[in-house]
Amino acid sequence: MELSEELSIREFFSLLRRRRREFLVCWSTVFGITALYTFLETPTYRSEAVLRVQVQDDSARNAQMGALGLVTPSTTFNIEQLLTPQILEECVKRLNEGKPPLSHQAMDANVQSLEKRSQADFQGSDRQLVDVSVSSPHPKVAADETNVLTQVMVDIVGADMTAKTHRTKQFIEDQLKDTSGKLKESEDRLRQSREKMDPESMGGALGTHLAELKNRRSTLLQKYTNELPEVKQLNAEIHVLEGQVKEIPNQEIDVTRVMRDVRLNEEMFTMLRTRLEELQIVESAHVAPISIVEPASIPSVPESPNKRYNLTMGTLAGLLLGLIIVMARHHFDTSMVTPEEIEAYLQLPVLAAIPHIERRSVELSVNDPLVRKADPMGEARSRLILNFPSQSPHAEVHHLLRNNLMKDVKNGESRIFLFTSAVAAEGKSITAANFAVAAAQSGIPTLLAEVDLREPMVDKLFGLPQEPGITNYFYTSPRWETSIARWEQIKNGASNLKEAINLDGISNLHILPSGKRPSNPISLLSSDRFPLLLQSMRQRFPLIILDGAPALLFADSSIVGPHVDGIILVYRFGRTAREILRRTHNQLVTSNAKILGIVVNDIMQGQVGSYHNYYGSYYKGGYGGGTPYKSPTPAVRYSKP
Repeated sequence: MELSEELSIREFFSLLRRRRREFLVCWSTVFGITALYTFLETPTYRSEAVLRVQVQDDSARNAQMGALGLVTPSTTFNIEQLLTPQILEECVKRLNEGKPPLSHQAMDANVQSLEKRSQADFQGSDRQLVDVSVSSPHPKVAADETNVLTQVMVDIVGADMTAKTHRTKQFIEDQLKDTSGKLKESEDRLRQSREKMDPESMGGALGTHLAELKNRRSTLLQKYTNELPEVKQLNAEIHVLEGQVKEIPNQEIDVTRVMRDVRLNEEMFTMLRTRLEELQIVESAHVAPISIVEPASIPSVPESPNKRYNLTMGTLAGLLLGLIIVMARHHFDTSMVTPEEIEAYLQLPVLAAIPHIERRSVELSVNDPLVRKADPMGEARSRLILNFPSQSPHAEVHHLLRNNLMKDVKNGESRIFLFTSAVAAEGKSITAANFAVAAAQSGIPTLLAEVDLREPMVDKLFGLPQEPGITNYFYTSPRWETSIARWEQIKNGASNLKEAINLDGISNLHILPSGKRPSNPISLLSSDRFPLLLQSMRQRFPLIILDGAPALLFADSSIVGPHVDGIILVYRFGRTAREILRRTHNQLVTSNAKILGIVVNDIMQGQVGSYHNYYGSYYKGGYGGGTPYKSPTPAVRYSKP
């Protein structure tokens, strides 16, 4: 399956099964941290009371009063008035009644703490109700503090609003008195201005009289000159009247200005008088600007932590994060996760899929019985099929591998197979050893030879000495047969195999250790004597199994490969990147080696679809009950090889 290919539902659940350990670890970690935080966090209780406020709208009053409204004290309620330092400090004092007085530093600390734990906000859009709440680790303390705080708010805010109303009333009375004086003064000025204007000497009367005088002067000038005394007298009267006529517009303007001042003062007087009457009504009615509608009660459920919410979110977050990690690992994991994928990628058959075996803790025998020392090689020996019933899944899969490799071999023919892997720790040595045991149990005389001259494992698995071995053929004795370890020698060298439960036909097994480690293994394997050694082995044994070095790390397997009948590439399930496996395949093919197929090692039940069904019947038969197979052999102590 390519990385870009979308997952089907079946493949998705198969992926979850394969990576269920990562998924469960991620989910349990997130859920565990959430639960630990939830249950270890100190619970916080919040108690709430409801206040009603008498909202006064000063906007209409200011519009009516004009500029005077800007300097008139406001009586509008503001939410910030409820949590002022004065109210908080008074609340702390009342809560501390009957106790020793607090120092200045303690008072400041308590006020700051109460401020952090207190909230006040309008309820709804009409802004008539206010929610006041206080939080505390103790439910009764939260309720008590809330009730004391709301009562202090009612007292202080009510007193403050009453004081504001009184100050506003006093201010308006002063303004009304001043406006009344200004109105009286402007009325007096209007009366005086009107008195100056004589109704008889104004307007048409002055004009008519002036016209008559000018007519009389014209008549006299027709007969006499301006020197006539009577003409001079008329000229003087006309001059006086003309001056009076010119003064008439100025007097009218002065009267108009005074009348305007009178009108403004009357309007201001009326507004102040109305406002004063309103304040007198409010003051006499004793209407509380703020009151308690619903006192605080003792809360039964903590505000935080919200256990149900936290655990639900922790579960969902863990599941989501687990899925993200699983999908990320899937898309960035370049290893191949199904035998079908391996076959499609390398164009090689999967010869067998070896199930996972639970590892057992094995301890070395030491002189001091109180000392326990882990024995990794003993743990590896416990996975040999000698320790399993003949019908166990682990034994049967190696017999299946033997059938796949030997099905085309005719009687009298000899076969040499090389077991190798791309890198170390893929399980090639144990697979080769188990395949050799399975072949020997089927009646085939089998030789298991160690050609991994760098890190030999076969001798350790069977508890044999490393020398003499295959290197003695090159250095000391050309008779390699003398270095073979037979079954009697194997039983005497490994105490663990004395207790093996599947020894039928094991006498057909022969083991050739590696011998002394050479300084240059490639020089031995590429020498002319090595093909002669293999030819000699063919004449002696019908089946020769070689345990080779990792093919990608060393050139040993590429050198040995052309001389054998086929190479079996061992791949530990989901461990090695596909590019590494491809490079190993190409390297062996380039050396003219014949790769027979892949052995997929260490498959957990349920990790792959079809192979899960192949081995399901074995698990149902009593060899694991749906879990990876566990050897029935009890944990024993092994001597050092």
